[in-house]
This record gives sequence, C-alpha cells and structure tokens, in this order.
Amino acid sequence: MRRLMVSVSVVAAVCAAPAIARAEEVFPAFGSEGQLVVSDLLGVRSSGIGYLGVMSPSGSALGQVPVLSGLVGFAHDESTVAQGFPSIRSVWNTVSVAPSLDVFVARRLSIGAMVGYSYSHQTLTAPAGLGVLGAPNETATLFAIAPRLGYVVPLGHGLFVWPRLGGAYSYAHIEQGAPRTLSVQRALTVGADVGLVYQPIRNVYLSAAPEISLSSLEVETQQATLGMSTEESVRVRLAGTVAMGLVL
Repeated sequence: MRRLMVSVSVVAAVCAAPAIARAEEVFPAFGSEGQLVVSDLLGVRSSGIGYLGVMSPSGSALGQVPVLSGLVGFAHDESTVAQGFPSIRSVWNTVSVAPSLDVFVARRLSIGAMVGYSYSHQTLTAPAGLGVLGAPNETATLFAIAPRLGYVVPLGHGLFVWPRLGGAYSYAHIEQGAPRTLSVQRALTVGADVGLVYQPIRNVYLSAAPEISLSSLEVETQQATLGMSTEESVRVRLAGTVAMGLVL
C-alpha cells in the first residue's frame, strides 16, 4: 500500500510539472513595479511629431499632416502657396530623433520623459522648370524635453488603459531666406493622452491614444530691414497616436 501511494505521488508530481512550468512562464502584467517601457518605439500620429506633437516647429505645415513618429520620426507635406502667377509650391520635410522612456516606480504608477531633436527644411519651387526660390527657403532645428506621469488601469485579457499627464519645453532656431530672417521660438506645452494598451507577448505592447495639448508660444524674429519683433500666441492641438513599444 505504501509503495502504491509513493508511486501515485510520483506520477502526480510528474504530471503537475508541465502545469507548474507553464504557470512560471506567464509574464508580468503591464504596469508591474520595476518595468522599463520604451514608449512609442514606432508609430503614426495624426498631427505633429513626438509626444504632444512638440517636435514640429510652429508655422510649418507639418503640424497638420499625418506623420511617422517614434524613436525616429519623419514628416512630409506639399502645398501650393497663393502668390499670384506663377503659383509657387512649398515642400516641407522634417526628420527627428526622440527617445521616450517610462519607468513604473510603483505598481501601475509610471514616470517618464521624451527628449528630442528635429530638423525641418522647406523649399519653394516654381512650375515649368523655373527653378528653386531661396533654396532652402526655411530651415529649423528644434530641441525638446517632455516629462510625464501616468497610471495604468487593467481591463483584463491583456488590455490596459494608460492615461498620462505631461508637460514640455521646446526651443527652435529658424532661418529664412529672401530676405534673410532669423527667429527663435520657445514653447511651453501641457497635455494629456489616454492610451488603450494591448500586450500580446512579454516584451511588446501596442497602443492607440487620443491626445489634447495646450501650448504657449513666443517667437522672436530678427529681420535685416524691419529689426526685432516678438509675437506670442496660444495653440490647442487634438491628435492621436497608434504605436508599438517595448516592455523590459
């Protein structure tokens, strides 16, 4: 009888081993304490590059067109400038590098930031081979930092809601030709996004996040003929992002 009980115990332990191994293979839920998240590694935004759209200089058409955004971003826009005959075509391009990290310092509570650099370039062209006017007509370099605070709410089945509240400071140096004009642009931005997150495997998550932001802009312009001028404005942006990130 004792031998039978020992044999049954051994068989039960052997049968239970795979189940225990599978249980050990279950990965931690998104938002677990100590997780490091590489946010928006690759994504598409409806408007503006980078978190809260702060990587696109104000005044460029690139703030209103869909863009590739993430660790490396790119935006392109073409439009016709109404300046009589012949009509002039404006072409904008922006490239950016903007690493973005979030750390869960406690269960479900995250602190993160994005730091970024972008370069924008505008060229004006005339039709019928009339050439390039002021090549390039405008260039802009921009630096930005955007800290944020978030909290994860689990929905079950690998789904989570991740609202984040953030702010940003950006500084852009803009140079225009014909006539030569130098501008410095400073912007303070506050905003929030609410991400719907799906974590299919341990180290990857997918997200879709609507977003609203409010920016206060100050632009100082130095023109050879008109001297120095300062312009202040406020901008509200509604945008959305679909992205992929890493969970480490």
